[in-house]
Amino acid sequence: MINTVLVSLLYAESPHTISSYIKAKRILKHIYNTNRKTFYCQCNYLGRSIDPKCDYQAVKNKQRASRLEWEHVVPRKRMGENMTCWNEAICKTRRGQRYKGKRCCSKINPLYQAMEADLYNIVPVIGDLKVYRDEANFAQVNTPTKNNKQCGVKVDTQAHIIEPPDNIKGDIARIYFYMSSTYNIALSAEEIQRFTQWNNLDPVDDKERALAKKKQQKQGNSNPYIR
Repeated sequence: MINTVLVSLLYAESPHTISSYIKAKRILKHIYNTNRKTFYCQCNYLGRSIDPKCDYQAVKNKQRASRLEWEHVVPRKRMGENMTCWNEAICKTRRGQRYKGKRCCSKINPLYQAMEADLYNIVPVIGDLKVYRDEANFAQVNTPTKNNKQCGVKVDTQAHIIEPPDNIKGDIARIYFYMSSTYNIALSAEEIQRFTQWNNLDPVDDKERALAKKKQQKQGNSNPYIR
């Protein structure tokens, strides 16, 4: 049975009050202003620059390894991959050229717009990791091809998987559970098992609660997995 949130979204209503991804980023800059650290590596940042003292090894893009960006923990592709706007060129430019994907979905699909702007799913990250996360899934990495020891991120570029440090595995699990239940994003049995383990390994702490409270104050709904 389709949940009631999804039914509401099909009629252009959103479970939160943030109208766009652009607005979400503006709000998040203020939310994180008192604790300017990246999500995965806990590197300090100022503006859009990563502190050079953060000893991070680039995986995909060296230029973006020094740049602060905002990432969807549940990636855009996962949010839109079953939507017509993502797969078929149903949008048009002013010149009549057709296009599809995130640009199209951001323009015409209320469900995608709500997911894209949800504060609970957006975190500050090193730009290079964002590039890689657009292609990689979370999993246990036994033989990393890149091992950023300072922040604990393990990457297997051949298998296209990434393992975050233990101290944020629970945060990631609770974001996935929230996005799944709120927007009817299906999780595989393997993902449910993994994220349940991560949730138990890394329980909610005061820092995560405080951050969730700030996001709730801005967008109006809670993440029930953070208590």
